[in-house]
Amino acid sequence: MATTLYFVRHGESVTNLNKVFTGQLDYPLSELGLKQAELLANYFKDIKIDKIYSSDLTRTHQTIAPTAKSLNLEINDDSRLREVYGGKWEDKSFSEILEKYNADFVQWQNDVVNARCTDGESFKEVSERVYQAVLDIVKENEGKSVIVVAHSNPIKSITLRSEHPTMTDKEKIIAPPNTSVTKIVYEDGKFKLINKGDISHLETIKDEIKQRFA
Repeated sequence: MATTLYFVRHGESVTNLNKVFTGQLDYPLSELGLKQAELLANYFKDIKIDKIYSSDLTRTHQTIAPTAKSLNLEINDDSRLREVYGGKWEDKSFSEILEKYNADFVQWQNDVVNARCTDGESFKEVSERVYQAVLDIVKENEGKSVIVVAHSNPIKSITLRSEHPTMTDKEKIIAPPNTSVTKIVYEDGKFKLINKGDISHLETIKDEIKQRFA
């Protein structure tokens, strides 16, 4: 039986706003991120959801809390859904990382799968732990519909598996927008991408979001 997975990236965090490499540090959502979380609940109001899983970090919990409340569902933590461990890069601006760890950062940009953050994880390592977590979720929820709340790199890794069965360092991996929904169906041992990075529920605040990138 097919299991439907709705992967949600957390809303804008205070470190997203300040352009800081967050990794596994536990920062909350920004004011915009909290608005995004409220609007996310509208996305799922007419969808039958059986269970919610989330990274155990504050920004993912805050993102799914309004939805969990409206659906009357508990949030089940799984630390394997955490963002990449950034090692020495965590809590530093990207300009500071480029200055202090230039060789590692350049390698990270040129080999997105295998390169590691300085004293941290690689995308490949993130992909493996997230994959095992998702397989366990599917096993526990065969034929059901679940929400999985995670971070940019975990969602990129699962999306990539659904599009390209074999990862290479040449793949261009695009980050999902904050509070976007990526729908993937798992059946017969395969991931099938249905919808990627849906932010239609954020229409009412699209101008505020655009200002972040102005």
